[in-house]
Amino acid sequence: MSKGMELKMVVGLGNPGIKYAMTRHNVGFMGIDRILERFENVEITENVRYKLWEVKLDDKSFYVVKPFTYMNLSGVIFPEIVNKYSFKSENFLVIHDDVYIDLGRVKIKYDGSSGGHNGINSIVSFLETPNFWRLKIGIGPKREDEDLVSFVLGEFEEEEFKILQNVLNTVPEIVRTILNHGYEKAMSLYNGMKVENVE
Repeated sequence: MSKGMELKMVVGLGNPGIKYAMTRHNVGFMGIDRILERFENVEITENVRYKLWEVKLDDKSFYVVKPFTYMNLSGVIFPEIVNKYSFKSENFLVIHDDVYIDLGRVKIKYDGSSGGHNGINSIVSFLETPNFWRLKIGIGPKREDEDLVSFVLGEFEEEEFKILQNVLNTVPEIVRTILNHGYEKAMSLYNGMKVENVE
């Protein structure tokens, strides 16, 4: 991993509030929760727009953040964070749901289109570049006759939720791999891997 591609902040996308907590659109928040459960951390900032923690992992540290501006305005907080911490766009890893990836799979990717994801669209708009890393967590497939908004704002069925827990368990290890060995190694290990339901 080149110095310019160093991971400095992980951003999980979701919608704040109990109403949305367990919905498919909130897997980014769930990923942040799993990182905080696994690694030593301290809360740095909490305000109406976001909550931010510093995480210590091995001999390294990075930040994690949950935007509270709702999914469609996820990018609002980025100019402030970029200016405050002097980060570049490539220092961010954004965790978000992807309806075009099957449940049980993840994909690590740099730049490219949003795939219609409004949270990613917002970040691209406020950063003024698509050049940041994404950790896409599959929530698909959606039935052809099912409304997209209803699907992403719906909750996981019981068996789906069991699979999701196994996927979320990989998130801290993906972050550890990126920090210690780089994005290429993480992509080779996790892109295309199928996480099955394990009782």
